[in-house]
Amino acid sequence: EYLLKNYGPKYSVKDGRFYKNKAKLAQEAHEAIRPTNPQLAPQDLKVFLSSDQYKLYTLVWNRFLMSQMPDANYTNVTIEITVTNTNKFLFTSTLKHLDFDGYLKIENNINNKENNFLPTDWSNIFKLQSNLDVKNIEVSEHQTEPPPRYNEASLIKALEEYGIGRPSTYAPIITTLENRYYMEKDNRAFVPTPLGIQVCEMLEANFPQIVDFNFTAKIETNFDDIAEAKIDWIKVIKDFYVPFKANLDEKYQSVVKIDTTEKTDEICEKCGSPMIIRTGRFGKFLACSNFPQCKNAKTLKENRLNIKCPKCQIGEVVVRRSKKGKSFYGCSRYPDCDFISNYKPTGEKCPDCGYPLTSYNLKNGNTVIKCSNRNCKYKSTTEKEP
Repeated sequence: EYLLKNYGPKYSVKDGRFYKNKAKLAQEAHEAIRPTNPQLAPQDLKVFLSSDQYKLYTLVWNRFLMSQMPDANYTNVTIEITVTNTNKFLFTSTLKHLDFDGYLKIENNINNKENNFLPTDWSNIFKLQSNLDVKNIEVSEHQTEPPPRYNEASLIKALEEYGIGRPSTYAPIITTLENRYYMEKDNRAFVPTPLGIQVCEMLEANFPQIVDFNFTAKIETNFDDIAEAKIDWIKVIKDFYVPFKANLDEKYQSVVKIDTTEKTDEICEKCGSPMIIRTGRFGKFLACSNFPQCKNAKTLKENRLNIKCPKCQIGEVVVRRSKKGKSFYGCSRYPDCDFISNYKPTGEKCPDCGYPLTSYNLKNGNTVIKCSNRNCKYKSTTEKEP
């Protein structure tokens, strides 16, 4: 009724629109967030709401009404331009024209923010066999880039596509991979660690059927069927466990244990034994090879930043890892010194208040230098060279 009254029949759908989940594992236990009365437009309630409430209600109201409007229609246009000089070159450009804005009407044609849309009279501007004046041709070289690494969103999307896990188990899966140091975060991307690569290669070589995507998805489907009493759970478990147990017993004898330690030239100052590099749940560290008789351990030199601790001025700033796998900066004398910072110290003092300066990188490559004193507003930005 609201759409008919305010936008006309072409912007409304008879009997409304209904949606069904696309993801196989979607859990439909929660009601959607929607206005209880669509007749109450945001502008009608603005005087009764705070600024944040108004923005939130506008977002919810807009998206709800848009979900009940017809689709937007476009015409995709591919333009081919032949440039003839000493050689013949063919250039192509794919653009589109908005024929009917549909649900975009609610947000005043938000598509206009894009820059690849043709004007309304595009057919008069571009005609077949018409000549164009070439003002300039720019040549740029692009190399094939590898696919981007997974981040939290893309990894969860992949789990959904392969039918692995449930919405309630996505977070524990990612947390387990980080806590066991199978992967670490580089900005927002997940990067496999040497330990993670070794474990993955061992599993693929010795338990290929277990780490196969289809196997995991099939098990999830079987669990659903068991819950709905379609198949017998004892048979499902038996069909999996009997061959798996036999394979596991055989692998206990045949699989060679991987030694992940690395030798060094450093000598333990406590017992005189060689120091080795071990991999723990928080990353690599130096440890005595005479463990457990000698429990001497310390931070790797590669994790040291050659910056004196700004708090005690005795220890060095080192890179550490939290239990969740996130990197932070602390003093090498911990627990005697409890200095900690999420941002990398620069080793310099703030010119305004004398507190240590820290730095972090922006997505555009620029570096921000900021004072660690919360009450100090000193900040400077170093732009990345083009």
